[in-house]
Amino acid sequence: MSRIRSSNTAPEVALRRAMHALGFRFRLHSKGLPGKPDIVLPRYKTVIFVHGCFWHRHRGCKVATTPKTNTEFWVEKFDRNVVRDARTREQLERSCPS
Repeated sequence: MSRIRSSNTAPEVALRRAMHALGFRFRLHSKGLPGKPDIVLPRYKTVIFVHGCFWHRHRGCKVATTPKTNTEFWVEKFDRNVVRDARTREQLERSCPS
């Protein structure tokens, strides 16, 4: 688990490259915003989180798996992540109403 990265992951870097090639300019991992979004587009008042299926358990996802050992711990961990993601999204929406 110590090798799992929280920033600059392969999907995140690929998305950043594509966005930059399309002309978007952005900030990374803004500590001043709830949840430290992976990509912040200040011009558009938009944030992007690059969430993996394993950790964030997207609704209806068929890719996410649960480890066979210590299952109870992992289910609780994933549930906490989902709750935290919802709370972060709510905080971001409240901080910058459209």
